[in-house]
Amino acid sequence: MALPNRYNLDRMAIAKDLEYYGHINVACTIAQKWCKMKPDNEELRLLSDSLVGIFFWGNNQEQDRRIYDKELSEFRAAKNRAVLRARKAEQEIERLQAEIKKLKQISNL
Repeated sequence: MALPNRYNLDRMAIAKDLEYYGHINVACTIAQKWCKMKPDNEELRLLSDSLVGIFFWGNNQEQDRRIYDKELSEFRAAKNRAVLRARKAEQEIERLQAEIKKLKQISNL
């Protein structure tokens, strides 16, 4: 089974985020409407405040995920650059060793 590519993972995360925001928007809108109808109801105010807290928690989770993904991507890019530098250095070492070998052969003639 093939793993989904990065683009599809981003699309899935965006779809989940949109679904979350849609649900929280509906819940907050209903709670706000009920609070306007019954402003003295402590439970409704508590519900409204709790929904706002849930929204901010979810938003924070989304931001953390995006920052994590960005940092992970940068770390991978840095690792890949280091691997490329190491390969280039190894090739240069091999070239120089071959040159040394040729010079030793010439000097022994």
